[in-house]
Amino acid sequence: MTHYISPCVGTCLLDPETTECIGCHRNIEEIQHWNTYSAREKNEVLLRVAKIKQEQFEKIRKTYAR
Repeated sequence: MTHYISPCVGTCLLDPETTECIGCHRNIEEIQHWNTYSAREKNEVLLRVAKIKQEQFEKIRKTYAR
């Protein structure tokens, strides 16, 4: 069985526009139910979070590459 570590980074603040945590990029439902999610559900959340982080990185990289 695969153990999935929570993507929580300890910066817990919900963005009122996106309703996602600015630290881990999960919504309140994902945060509340993380411990009951199946491996598939956790993997889906982690993949979505990774995509958001990559997009943020690319945006920052482009800003400083000028």
